[in-house]
Amino acid sequence: YLKYEYSRGVAGDGVTQVYFLEINGLDSDDFKEKAAQWLNKLGSRQRIDFRPWNEDGSESLKKLEVKKRLQELRESIRKRIVRKRIISNVEGNIPAPNPKFVGRETEMKNLHKFLDTGKLGVITAVHGVGGLGKTAITFQYAWAFGDFYPGGAWYISCANQKNLATVIKSLSSDLNVTFSEEEQKDEIKGAKRILNELKVRAEEGAKKSNENIKPAVLLILDNVDYSELIEPPEADIISGKEWLKVLVTTRMGPKELHTDGTDISLLTIDELPFEDALSLIESYQKNGKFAN
Repeated sequence: YLKYEYSRGVAGDGVTQVYFLEINGLDSDDFKEKAAQWLNKLGSRQRIDFRPWNEDGSESLKKLEVKKRLQELRESIRKRIVRKRIISNVEGNIPAPNPKFVGRETEMKNLHKFLDTGKLGVITAVHGVGGLGKTAITFQYAWAFGDFYPGGAWYISCANQKNLATVIKSLSSDLNVTFSEEEQKDEIKGAKRILNELKVRAEEGAKKSNENIKPAVLLILDNVDYSELIEPPEADIISGKEWLKVLVTTRMGPKELHTDGTDISLLTIDELPFEDALSLIESYQKNGKFAN
């Protein structure tokens, strides 16, 4: 269940089984004392509620504490449904979620932490050699945390690009933006028109959600191979915008990016852990299972 949450884009808000167990001695006076170590261990991982309630039948539902728990459960379910509804309606041009995506929970959480630092104009770089899944992780992150970006998640390929204004301007077709004659000739003005359109979508999306969500857009700059593309003065056009979160994939490391930890949060992608790699291979077998 935990392993595949992110592959389904639910990031901890999926549905899992509920087990009902008969525990001998639960109603004895010294049960909690005898089972203290076990209860503490369970309580550190999940919410637990041990009580001999089943014999009370419908009367148990009238207890104040039970009513409170049920209300909390209803609100939790409501929030999860709303969250999934928001994610399913988020705009953008990223591919559909990869059903075979496994693992990378730590990297996903770190990405979200980096992008949610509160710094203005922060650029998060996902660094690693080719083939380790930098782009796949960014797309999966965009789906799993889509409810944080009511303005959508927008992807731009940046291979061999050195002018950020030109890169941003290329989103015009995905956003159905028609440039004026002046905006067509001037790269900076054209890029600002695109950024203004993204800001409008972020604000309108936040209002539609009715869930006190902040206006935000996720901009994915994929396969950046020239550091000047994400450094001043090129990066000035995206700096100082609290609603704009920028996620970069690149093969460049700290030295090439001239990162000092203030403007760029660098996440290094390494090989998959053994168990995740095994699960990925298994997902390609017949019926998704190893024959033996």
